[in-house]
Amino acid sequence: HFNFARDVMDRWARERPDAVALWWTDETGGHEEKISFGQLADNYRRAAAMFNALGIHRGDRVLVILPRLPQWWIAMLGLVRLGAVPIPGTPLLTQKDIRYRMETAEVRAVITDGEGAEKIEDSADSIRIIVGGERTGWVNFDDGIRNAPGDFEPEPTRSDEPGIIYFTSGTTGPPK
Repeated sequence: HFNFARDVMDRWARERPDAVALWWTDETGGHEEKISFGQLADNYRRAAAMFNALGIHRGDRVLVILPRLPQWWIAMLGLVRLGAVPIPGTPLLTQKDIRYRMETAEVRAVITDGEGAEKIEDSADSIRIIVGGERTGWVNFDDGIRNAPGDFEPEPTRSDEPGIIYFTSGTTGPPK
């Protein structure tokens, strides 16, 4: 068995809980956040619990379309800890790009911000999670984490299970 979040990140959270794990600044450099390994671990454990409660389970594929906010890291690590398979996507993806990825990868859920949510078709049958805003029919990521238990323990993942799916950009043809 191997799980990056559990075997690597949880270890750092135990051994150096107060050390800075993530130092994020906005594009202007005017706002920054320092998140310790302990805080990061607590958040991604809560994210895993929230995802599980929403019906996302081990092996499910989840499209993550966010700029590199702290929530991107929390979502990615929470999905990995759960055993779900994140599919990172750039916010530059078009509606067509998103539809292709969702259909090809048989996406169970999507995590994005307000800008990305505008590109998700209403007919898409998936669990929808929004970062940094409210939208009818979408679960608020930050509220969900705040209300989720921090002691959720998912099933162990095997080292030969899929971890992350990356699509190529698709600039010269369909993404692969």
